[in-house]
Amino acid sequence: MQDCLRKGRYRNLFENQAGAMNANASPNYERRNSMVIKLRRAGASYSKIRSLCGIKSNGHLRNILKKEGL
Repeated sequence: MQDCLRKGRYRNLFENQAGAMNANASPNYERRNSMVIKLRRAGASYSKIRSLCGIKSNGHLRNILKKEGL
């Protein structure tokens, strides 16, 4: 364990690795979310937003909008 810590290979399993904190997240994560919010405020439908922003499901889209209180 000490060797692991010394070499920087230890990862805390309780770290928040969701969303933009995830190492596999797209660098455009925040930009995409702001575009989703702007489109929804402009009255765009879920299907239109999904096709423009590359979101696969309505559930994912709802989660993004719910965080913004929309």
